[in-house]
Amino acid sequence: MGGVRDFEAARLCLEDIEHDLKAGHKIPLYYQALYNMNKGFFETTHPNVERAIYYMQRGLSILNNLKGYNEERLRALTNLAQYYSYLGKTSMAETLIKKGEKIFETSKSELFNCFFLSMWSRVLNDQGRFEDSLNVLKNVSLYPTLSINYPPIELSVLYQKAKALIQLNRLEDAHKTLTECEEKAKVFYQTRKDIYFAHVSVLKNLLLIQKNKGIQESVKNLKSVLQIYKDFFHGDDKHGAQARAHFALGKAYTNQKNYKKALEEYLFSDVIYNKILKEKKIDDVSELYKELTFLGTKIKDESLVHKYLIAHIETFGVDHPRTEQILTHLDQLGLAVPN
Repeated sequence: MGGVRDFEAARLCLEDIEHDLKAGHKIPLYYQALYNMNKGFFETTHPNVERAIYYMQRGLSILNNLKGYNEERLRALTNLAQYYSYLGKTSMAETLIKKGEKIFETSKSELFNCFFLSMWSRVLNDQGRFEDSLNVLKNVSLYPTLSINYPPIELSVLYQKAKALIQLNRLEDAHKTLTECEEKAKVFYQTRKDIYFAHVSVLKNLLLIQKNKGIQESVKNLKSVLQIYKDFFHGDDKHGAQARAHFALGKAYTNQKNYKKALEEYLFSDVIYNKILKEKKIDDVSELYKELTFLGTKIKDESLVHKYLIAHIETFGVDHPRTEQILTHLDQLGLAVPN
């Protein structure tokens, strides 16, 4: 069911298996591993990332006691890297990617190899290593039938590529990639709705905002995305995607010089990150802190400037490129830097 992204049908199958297990039916260890891994996956849709990690790790532990099944191990390691990335624990995610890389080098699975490359790219994007992310994704070209055999994985690859391109300010390349995202997603999903379209919409609107085009339309689109996220994640402060959408809306309002609403959106983005992240050293948070500092200079709120400058230095270090951007900006405005 996962191959066609019919999560409701897959969930019902999983519930049937769970019912049989509770009734005392025995299944081979391999299928116990798959059951736990799939249960972990579905925990991310609530979302309950820590429970997702628990079940995925449980599945991996079973596989580690069995001979063979390296490609299933690669899937579990990749999922775990993804889930730790959701929590902002990029160092742990990187460790899991390195473990997976050893299996990847010998794996023949188009599905699990490309899924691994996509999530490796995600971890690098979270770390702000966008050129490295694009270089990893170049390996996807070794699997020319991916778009035919596993469209959802190709869509994930394209999304990570678009995100890296936007951050590198390669806006025309990003536009082409996002257009490809949308066209291929429409072919795959047809009339079905999927959260993927909301994720792509956030990137599309960030791109428009960066180009200073269609800002009012972006505000409308991002509000729609936030409602989709609220319905999907069962609340308005449950997932990093929601924080990123509020950030994008804040940028749109900043562009319109509606600084009051921009501040509200940025601060709510920060509230979400504070709630869901175990560690905050991810690039999206760095960008948020920079924009909050810059907004503080626009509204002449010295305490806001100092709060988020200090937060950026404490989280990312004084040598981080955005710390340098903030300090340069303050210097150009003749503003004092706190000791």
